[in-house]
Amino acid sequence: MLDYKQNADVEYKYFLNDPEDRGLIFFKCIKERHKISRKCIKDCLYDEGWDERVNNITIGTVTHLITEFNVTERPVDAFLEDNIDENGVDWGDHDRRCDYKLTSLEMLKDPLDSDTDDSETT
Repeated sequence: MLDYKQNADVEYKYFLNDPEDRGLIFFKCIKERHKISRKCIKDCLYDEGWDERVNNITIGTVTHLITEFNVTERPVDAFLEDNIDENGVDWGDHDRRCDYKLTSLEMLKDPLDSDTDDSETT
């Protein structure tokens, strides 16, 4: 069975983008990504020649992910007046507020998890 995800994470960082067929998918293993990439390329070959979509197939390695920071949970409704807190923040229907930033995968790795092989060999 093919082991892939629709969203990147620390483990699934090797991607294939086949916009005309498979879309953007993320793999845990480089060999598996390469195997599917080769199939994507072969799928673009017809009796009359190459389909131009072959030029849109890309592979790569994710280096950063979007992470939350400055997370604030919604105050208890008893402390809100018309969904507005004591600082004038309108919470509307939101349960939390945060900002987002790019964070390198190295910063997200568990230092105790050292059994993964991140080498870029095929």
